[in-house]
Amino acid sequence: TENTSVELRRCCINNILNICENVSYNVLKEKMIRVFQTFSSDENPTIRQKCCELLPSICKISRSELVSQCLLPIYILFANDVDEFIRNCALSIFGEFIFYLQKEDIKLHTELLQFYINQIMNLYEIKKISNMPILYKCAFSFPSVLLAYYRKVSNKKWNVLKTVYFKFVNDKDPKIQTTIAHSFGEIAKILDTQTSENEIGPLISTMFNQDNKEIKGIIISVLPEYLY
Repeated sequence: TENTSVELRRCCINNILNICENVSYNVLKEKMIRVFQTFSSDENPTIRQKCCELLPSICKISRSELVSQCLLPIYILFANDVDEFIRNCALSIFGEFIFYLQKEDIKLHTELLQFYINQIMNLYEIKKISNMPILYKCAFSFPSVLLAYYRKVSNKKWNVLKTVYFKFVNDKDPKIQTTIAHSFGEIAKILDTQTSENEIGPLISTMFNQDNKEIKGIIISVLPEYLY
């Protein structure tokens, strides 16, 4: 039956990472990636979403050419999926995924950054409670995204990405506030000194002056990173 077929495919995808981690690299490259590609285009959205969730882990055990040639096109499919949950899943893994891309891939596929920014802005426009875990993941992984684009592409990318960062800074969700406070030191180390002083310094001051003892404590703990 159709349900049995879906359950069988779901069972396969739930075990594919374990298989990929325990076969030779040639088997991974020649066979398992093809299987993963097939599941990534499955008609059932829950199977596609599971593939999306697994993508960073598959990248981790793959060499750069395999990521560029096979896994990057899969991510682009997820980013353009008709299913909103899969697009949101692609957004939530963006920070992890971008880490595995080469400089040339990031420069060539400019649509990736536009997807990231647009998707976050759309989630803030809708502002559903169910979207908060996704936004939290995006806030948590923002330093990785900034590092990839600022260092590998151009320091001018801060001017594009800061609109998203300011959204996170102004978010009143406690988890996002906490992760942003923790991120100040990391962001300052990525940016050049002048940009850090002009852009991050005022944000630190504003958050520190809020009536929140936890945030104050976090900011005090990351100040050495910021000042260094």
